[in-house]
Amino acid sequence: MSNIYRKKNGVYINEEEVLLKVKMI
Repeated sequence: MSNIYRKKNGVYINEEEVLLKVKMI
């Protein structure tokens, strides 16, 4: 699986979700 990143609220998401959020900004 992809690397795990930690959000400010403490929920763990994978790097694919992080990339999607970055593209939205």
